[in-house]
Amino acid sequence: MEAINQLERSYFLLKAGGGDIHDCVKWALERLRRDEEGNDTDIVLLAASATRYEVLTFAEHVIGRYCGYQSLDEQLAAGKYLVALRQDYLRGIENLHSLENKLQGLNERLRFPRWLGVLCGNCRFAGKARHHRELFEKEFAYVTRLWAVSMSRHQFEARYKPSISRQHNIL
Repeated sequence: MEAINQLERSYFLLKAGGGDIHDCVKWALERLRRDEEGNDTDIVLLAASATRYEVLTFAEHVIGRYCGYQSLDEQLAAGKYLVALRQDYLRGIENLHSLENKLQGLNERLRFPRWLGVLCGNCRFAGKARHHRELFEKEFAYVTRLWAVSMSRHQFEARYKPSISRQHNIL
């Protein structure tokens, strides 16, 4: 199961716009090298994939088969991507400027979901004052904590409380 979780993480990052197709291809090649999948056609095709479209297609087949097709939800992928972005932010790999661009792009691709609105707005103003940065970081922690434990969009939405996000809103 850990192996499929690795593919799922790579898929989420790629689907959300922050991953690398080679991570999914390497996963498939390693599975074939170890002969752990027999002649699974989807894994063979994933290992031979050369484009983003091919990688996403075959990774979706594999993940859908092992984890269920609810795992392929675009917002779930975005939420898991946010979890990775926050880890990078805490390690100093990401900064407010790089996050702002990524969050805005994600917000637009997802057609402005309610749960991402406060985070995007706060990121834009976080560099202007310490209080703004604190509110941004609280919201970032809140949203990513929920996505980290959610296995579907439905689970996230059942836990997400807009009233908590409003408490973190700069505006």
